[in-house]
Amino acid sequence: MKRSAMQIRLTKPGDIAQLQIVLDETGVFPREMLPDMIRSFFSGDSQEFWMTCEADGVPVGFCYTVPEEMAEGTWNMLAIGVRQSLQGGGHGSSLVRELEALTLERPADPNRRYLQLGRLCASKGVLSQERLCGRGTHP
Repeated sequence: MKRSAMQIRLTKPGDIAQLQIVLDETGVFPREMLPDMIRSFFSGDSQEFWMTCEADGVPVGFCYTVPEEMAEGTWNMLAIGVRQSLQGGGHGSSLVRELEALTLERPADPNRRYLQLGRLCASKGVLSQERLCGRGTHP
């Protein structure tokens, strides 16, 4: 079986339809909730962030992470999902590894309202902006 090319990056608005398929297959939460849940991430109005796993250029998985309100410097991954046909292939593990690397580089700051991931990604060697955000900039 051919192994697909995998990339982990920040979620983009164009990923929503494919990520809703992931939600349909996994039942992590209802697909209808996704657009409202992810809106504050796209607008930059929160510290939360969403990461997408692509296989051969198609979004096939995601994780959703927020800062812990009761502990400084701590993040909580509230959801993770991967297409059923790809489960067991390392996609979820790759999402977790990238998430861990990103959160180690940027501890959650409960006093900061905006997490400027684009600038952070560009300034750190662990995860580059291009690798996380794809070509171009994050919306």
